[in-house]
Amino acid sequence: MKRLIFFVLITMISFHVFSQETLNKKDAEGRRQGQWVKMDSAGRKVYEGQFKDNIPQGTFKYYYPGGSVKAISVFSDDGKSTNTTTYFPNGKKNAEGKYLNEKREGLWRFFSEFDEKLVSEEMYTAGKKNGPAKTYFAGTTLIEMITWKDGVKDGSWIQYFDNGKVKLQSSYKNDLKDGSLVVFYPNGQKFNTGQYKNGYPDGQWLTYDLDGKLLSTDIYDNGVLIKTDKSPEPPEKEIKEKPE
Repeated sequence: MKRLIFFVLITMISFHVFSQETLNKKDAEGRRQGQWVKMDSAGRKVYEGQFKDNIPQGTFKYYYPGGSVKAISVFSDDGKSTNTTTYFPNGKKNAEGKYLNEKREGLWRFFSEFDEKLVSEEMYTAGKKNGPAKTYFAGTTLIEMITWKDGVKDGSWIQYFDNGKVKLQSSYKNDLKDGSLVVFYPNGQKFNTGQYKNGYPDGQWLTYDLDGKLLSTDIYDNGVLIKTDKSPEPPEKEIKEKPE
């Protein structure tokens, strides 16, 4: 029994020493080669993966300080791009997409923390949002779409009811609300119309009831309400009693 315990201990020590000798190696030119495991100052694993001539190869895993997986990246042969999935500390998927030269590129999808339902989809170019960014409810229902250009909101802005009908239609310019705005009731009737200029309501804004009747007219000047006109109620019809 003592010999068996001794043999197991020797085997474990030998394996540990062998592992240490084969990890985190650099060649004569200082390039990382083979399997690498990076640890922080507290001895916790930060990442693990394979290098060839200092270029990451294949699958890399990154860790939270508590030990759960933070991200898994699969590198291209030249190490310049990855297909990456990130995770919340509870193990649920957070996001998935591509990095090119360490910057987000193309379509990225983001998920909720507890049920992994789709929350949003965003398009990137060189790390900046470019193109339509979509927000979802319950993982499938599109509720908002905003167009981005070079990292700022620039282009159409649309919100939807959960039945797919348009709730709001407007636009952004250089990260500010700009241009005409129309807000709808669920039945498709207009509720509100107006104009944005440099991020502020400007000019004439109209509000309607469910039947399309004008309720009020508001006049704005660079975001400041300067006048409101309420539409008059129609006069009550005279009720004439029939003479006996």
